[in-house]
Amino acid sequence: MQTHDLSTELATAGLQVIPLRAMTADLRPLTPAERSLIVDQAMLLIEEVFVHLPLKRAMHAVDPAQRLRLLRHRLETVDERRFHEEMISVFNSIRDLHTVYVLPAPYTSYVAILPFQIGEFFAGDSPRYVVTHVFDGLVHPTFKPGVLITHWNGVPIQRAIELHGRRGAGSNPAASYRRGVEQMTQRPLAVSLPPEEEWVELQYITQTGAADAVRLEWLALRSTPDAEEGGPVMSPTDARLRWMLAKGLDIQTQLANDAKKRLFAVDQVVFEEKVLEFLRSHPGEETGPGAPDFTKVSKLPQVFSFGTKKTTHGDRGYIRIATFMHQDIEGFVNEFVRILGLVPQNGLILDVRSNGGGVVLNGELLLQLFTDTRIEPAKLHFITSPLMKRLVKGVPDFGKWAPSMNRAITTGATYSQMLPLEDPDLYNTVGRRYPGKAVLLTNASCYSTTDIFAAGWQDHAIGPILGTDANTGAGGANVLEWPRLKELFDLFDPSEPVKQLPRQASYTVAIRATTRVRANAGVPLEDLGVEPDYIHRLALEDLIGDDGPLFDRAGELTK
Repeated sequence: MQTHDLSTELATAGLQVIPLRAMTADLRPLTPAERSLIVDQAMLLIEEVFVHLPLKRAMHAVDPAQRLRLLRHRLETVDERRFHEEMISVFNSIRDLHTVYVLPAPYTSYVAILPFQIGEFFAGDSPRYVVTHVFDGLVHPTFKPGVLITHWNGVPIQRAIELHGRRGAGSNPAASYRRGVEQMTQRPLAVSLPPEEEWVELQYITQTGAADAVRLEWLALRSTPDAEEGGPVMSPTDARLRWMLAKGLDIQTQLANDAKKRLFAVDQVVFEEKVLEFLRSHPGEETGPGAPDFTKVSKLPQVFSFGTKKTTHGDRGYIRIATFMHQDIEGFVNEFVRILGLVPQNGLILDVRSNGGGVVLNGELLLQLFTDTRIEPAKLHFITSPLMKRLVKGVPDFGKWAPSMNRAITTGATYSQMLPLEDPDLYNTVGRRYPGKAVLLTNASCYSTTDIFAAGWQDHAIGPILGTDANTGAGGANVLEWPRLKELFDLFDPSEPVKQLPRQASYTVAIRATTRVRANAGVPLEDLGVEPDYIHRLALEDLIGDDGPLFDRAGELTK
């Protein structure tokens, strides 16, 4: 068995990476006061902010508030790793990927990685696991794309994935299992502790049919900062407030996707930066020295890619939405409309697989482009706790929920009224722009805004949904980061109990739950997600052949 240390090769490739054991060697423990503050703020979050608490208690038989009280009582007997383990476990128990504990620095700055990726395909009814990508610096005579993994540290690979998935926070079995597959090789340390083991031993079948093994060390890849956030909100009229308060995003998927891209799609990263640099230096222009061909390239290259897919049922338009996280809502929609006019009009494959979400309006405003039916946006509601009543009263963007929050004092209602983010007319101002049939591609790594978008697609009968898993990720909520929540209270009531956490520790929390519309009116998205109309089990030819069979099936559904 060969052992490989790739930290030098990865660093040479321009990636900020160190052995994972080096990152964990100099961790500074939290003080008792810092731990107490983290637990106390978590109790406030769970009991007064977290909109899904009644649902989670019912569906998963959990009591996160009591677990936090017990942890608070036992803090003096718990060491540093056990403290973080228990905090993560408490949040994972509620199985809500919007509501997570974000570890303090330096964890927040790293993703634990192995220098390869695996994918699942089916041979008949049996799952198999193939290496789909290997980092260029990993030179090995037999460990290459196409080998079949059989064991992970001596455990049969399917069982290892199941065990890891159960430790996560997936809202449904499909989401938990998909997360288990993805986090076998990429684990954002902002929301999960470093693996216990320093290396992984893999047994696999080579492309010649021989059995072989390799040992690979865990590495720590430095995360890229979130460029969308900007500075703190300075007033209730801050122009950024609208999109900041309308986010539905899974940070785990966002961080993992970023790591995979930088590891295995370096050329794409370089190309995207060239496109963005041209746009920065030539504002408002589409031509000039070094200009990309914008009939083939998006002006938002990190968001959209597009072209034509040749299928056994004819050519089809193809648009990939990698993320809905873009703060210029009007620019997002306009660019998508532009792209729609460039792809074949006789049938469209719209691919949102592994999209972790973003700005809810960016998703919902696209629905009108594919149908003559008037769009009815998803409905959102708050939990009616004392803290949330005061927040809704103080933040103008939340004001229309205030009357129902006030009535709850009299009626005893658990939730506020269900209302859309914006006036329903806003979702119908552009109208239909694509004349042909369209199919939506999903998987269990679709979260947040992508869940909401898929639900709207299905609720308005826009077209079939073709999934590679039995469900989407089921993250049906509007999410807010804890520092942003503190900023909002600071604008109108600095005496509120929302406190800044030590050393960049944080939480994200589901503050507004979403429910579906039309035939599914009132049905929650959280935990349930969106079931596709058709399921395509990925074959080996999909993983190593650019999804050929999947696109053939999508082409058939758009005839």
